[in-house]
Amino acid sequence: MMKKTGFMVMIVSMTLLVACDSDKNNFVINGTVSNEIANGEIVFMTDYNTGLIIDSAAVSRGKFIFKGITDDAKAITLSLRYDLQADVILDKGTLTIDMSDP
Repeated sequence: MMKKTGFMVMIVSMTLLVACDSDKNNFVINGTVSNEIANGEIVFMTDYNTGLIIDSAAVSRGKFIFKGITDDAKAITLSLRYDLQADVILDKGTLTIDMSDP
């Protein structure tokens, strides 16, 4: 019984360690857009080099948010409509971007 308890404690500890370590790779992009942008319009995150869509987020009350995990820094483009875009470096941590003034 003691071996089972010790084993379970070790498994739980390892799970918590992995979960805490994965937080280090999290990213958040908090963005704002002008009041002219309607709720529900979509902001696209695309890979700068390939142009492939990585993710999308809906505008709500002039704001949008992307959350995810990244292993390495990479160049991305955030675009809204055809005329509004921002090229940024996506990396671990929090990034705040204002797309209200092109």
